[in-house]
Amino acid sequence: MRGDAPIDLLSFDCFTEIKPELDRFNLSKALQGNTGGIFLTINQTAPIKKRILLFGDSYFQSCLKWLSHIFEEIIYLRSPYILPDVASSLSPDLILTGNAERYLVNTPNAENDVPFFINYIHSRFESRKLDEHTLSAFQNIFSGRNSISYLEWKETLRISHKKTLLNLENNHLLQLCENNNILIDRIRDTATSLEKTDMEEAYRLMSIAHKARPSGIFIRRKLQEYILLLNP
Repeated sequence: MRGDAPIDLLSFDCFTEIKPELDRFNLSKALQGNTGGIFLTINQTAPIKKRILLFGDSYFQSCLKWLSHIFEEIIYLRSPYILPDVASSLSPDLILTGNAERYLVNTPNAENDVPFFINYIHSRFESRKLDEHTLSAFQNIFSGRNSISYLEWKETLRISHKKTLLNLENNHLLQLCENNNILIDRIRDTATSLEKTDMEEAYRLMSIAHKARPSGIFIRRKLQEYILLLNP
């Protein structure tokens, strides 16, 4: 196809008019290149409540936006073969593996290859580029599927989506924020997203965020800004 004109293809991003509120996390920002990449998607409204584990090249990575509409959890590792220790740790319901033909001529021997997670302990891995949400996601996903830590983290994701936040009463939401920095961040970010469409709701959520994190400079500044706008 080299030298041919580009081909315009009709594409769509979801299977219904209502897009699910997906949580996506990946470690690519901290890696040099794509070796060792891990991607995670969570869709708690998915019709199939299964955890899917994918090993393969970038083809699976490009499939995540489709598969995430179908399965509740998808974990993708860029690896030319299945990693039994990783699969055992993550306890998936289904494992898929695949590689493009161009990789099959030089597939490394799994018995001689370096351990997968060596990518995260050498100097080329820059963890400072990852935010708290991403670090927490992978810490909890690898903590065990039935662990208290994982179950509490997943519940935090559920209640932190905009639709849920708007339906929770102030006292309940404030109670959920106790020792939960990720939820406070989500409330703060949801408030700022409502600035132009619903200032009263933005003020309500930012007030809760301020009570939960009174030392937050950005939250305090935004709350003062909302007060002035609501009381000119």
